[in-house]
Amino acid sequence: MMIVVLLSCKDDDSLSPEEKAAKSIQGTWTVGGGGHVIVDDANHTADYSNFSITFDQTTDGQLLYTVKNGGYAFHNINVDTWSFGDSQYKSIVRGQDQVNMLFSTADEKLTLNFSIADNAGRLKGMFGDFEIVLIKKN
Repeated sequence: MMIVVLLSCKDDDSLSPEEKAAKSIQGTWTVGGGGHVIVDDANHTADYSNFSITFDQTTDGQLLYTVKNGGYAFHNINVDTWSFGDSQYKSIVRGQDQVNMLFSTADEKLTLNFSIADNAGRLKGMFGDFEIVLIKKN
């Protein structure tokens, strides 16, 4: 008796560019293990040592991200939606505050580059140009 099991997984070659880009950032990413957080050329990695972000997609296609210990980079954001910010799928736009983040992935690392506007009177590290390099956890 022979049993044949067929699994239906969409092969990477059959994914659209948008699906490939979404898949490239899915999962949980952390600063620990070699990541860093730079704000206006100053190292703020220690302030984000427990930071993590998880990108996921619901069964109905909604793109979500979940933040833990987001500090000023993700101030007051726990769960939010996101969308692609360009037709080349190289940036994502946060749903809650519309911050546009350029992203790239390579070698299990995710790099996010974005700016938080100065809200007069804020301290250093709360606004400016952010570069966050994260390591894939799962």
